[in-house]
Amino acid sequence: MRFQDAVASSNDVRDCYRDGLQALLERDRNRLSCQDTRKISGSLNLDAAVAGLYPGQPCWDYAIGIKKTEFTDKAIWVEVQG
Repeated sequence: MRFQDAVASSNDVRDCYRDGLQALLERDRNRLSCQDTRKISGSLNLDAAVAGLYPGQPCWDYAIGIKKTEFTDKAIWVEVQG
């Protein structure tokens, strides 16, 4: 499944998908590196997307889709520290 489709099928975050790393705050985006940025299919600011739904509950900051094949992505869960 493509990352974008997985996000779209989730009621809690369906409208929060962004191309590339656009969902990441700039300060956090600048902390990440990737050998081949063309493989980044999209991102999700999970922390912002669910803050109102699950107040005070811990969650990952971001999810990033990485292309495995033309029709399949894997999700990387990111917690930015410091």
